[in-house]
Amino acid sequence: MSMPATRRSVDRHAAARRAAASKAPTLRLVPGTDSAPRRRPQESARPIPGQARSAQPRPARSMSAQARPGQPRPAQARPIQARPIQRRAMGQQGGRQAGSREHPLASAGAARQRAAEIARRDGVRLRLLVAGLCGFGLAMVLASSPAYSLSTYGSPWVLFEHQLMWTGIGVCVFFFASRTPLDLLRRCSPMLLAGTTAMLFAVLVPGLGHTAGGSSRWIGFGAINIQPSELMKLAFALFLADLVERREESPDHLRNLVRPILIVLGIAAILILRQPDMGTVVVLGCMSLCALFVAGVRSRLLAGLLVGAAVATAILAIAAPYRRARLFSFLNPFGHASTTGYQVVQSLAAMGSGHLYGQGVGATSATWGWLPNAQTDFVFAVVGGQLGLAGSVAVILAFASLAALGIRIAMRAPDRFSSVVAILVTCWITSQAIVNIGGVVGVLPETGIPLPFISAGGSSLVVLLAATGLLASVVRRTAVIR
Repeated sequence: MSMPATRRSVDRHAAARRAAASKAPTLRLVPGTDSAPRRRPQESARPIPGQARSAQPRPARSMSAQARPGQPRPAQARPIQARPIQRRAMGQQGGRQAGSREHPLASAGAARQRAAEIARRDGVRLRLLVAGLCGFGLAMVLASSPAYSLSTYGSPWVLFEHQLMWTGIGVCVFFFASRTPLDLLRRCSPMLLAGTTAMLFAVLVPGLGHTAGGSSRWIGFGAINIQPSELMKLAFALFLADLVERREESPDHLRNLVRPILIVLGIAAILILRQPDMGTVVVLGCMSLCALFVAGVRSRLLAGLLVGAAVATAILAIAAPYRRARLFSFLNPFGHASTTGYQVVQSLAAMGSGHLYGQGVGATSATWGWLPNAQTDFVFAVVGGQLGLAGSVAVILAFASLAALGIRIAMRAPDRFSSVVAILVTCWITSQAIVNIGGVVGVLPETGIPLPFISAGGSSLVVLLAATGLLASVVRRTAVIR
């Protein structure tokens, strides 16, 4: 090879090395460090070709994780889960928070316990209301009967003592009825209805029935007289409840419900109207309509029955002379103030004299003979005269509270029969109070029916306490089953 050619090749190799050196990355020295060059960050991460993987740097472990000579390697700590511990703590505290959940059986048990507690409270309210009405009735009988009792029996305390005796008997009957199983009464309801109907026949037999005030409504011996028409209300309520419970789901309500009720009601109404006692027939009719409504009878059929009942009542009111006279005096009591309208006019005068707070207990003139039957059918007029408008409104509110409580008891009853019994007893007491108060204030024709729990009368008070005892039995059964 010639010299010039060799020089040219050497020059080419030198130029190639200079070009490669110009393209290589520039290394800079950092001041204050040793003379070893430091690569740029983006270039130091590149692995060097041909270098082993073990030579690459690894992240240093903490001292706790490193094994020391002669000691076992400690276990790695796990992170603490705070949320489950917090939920368990919230559950142990018993608080109802968003994160806690109750077991279905525990929640059902708590619901049953709350329902039982509500039932027990309803039972306490029922006893307090009935006790208050009975105590108030004793006070009103004592304030309204001395003049009549003195002129009739020679002592001003006779009627009050009789009422006190019947109240004691009624309290015993109340507690007995509150602990009597309703299933037993349901099985005995046909016999009770038949026995009461036989007693209604016996009242009309001369020598057996006791006549007072032109009416033959009582049967008994000596001072113990029973009014079978009051027992008929209780027997009729049990009969209606049993019939509704058995035939409620029947598709033919007219045949299976309406017809038997009308037959039994017609027989009872004929016997009771012969006494005569129009007020009890009205109460039995209200109970029948209530039973049909509860049973789910069609509205058109109920409306037809209501119209028929109104027409039948008007015919009965016009048919008898004394009822026709009462109807005309109801339409214009002051036009008959000296004859058939005398009692209503004196009732309105007694209530008007009480004004807002009344004249005081025993101060009204109605209790001294001016108002006939002041201690029985017209005791509400005595309340208005002695305690005024405030006392009258308090009595009305007491009956309204009893009606609301009875509906609540019926809605919470454990079975259908108990529910219908409760609603029928409530309808019985409420309708009787409305008919009595309406007749006293002149809004309805006077029918001679007593005011529940307040008017003087043994049979009415005892039977009413027995009926409210059935309400207490429904409450007691609700508290036990729930």
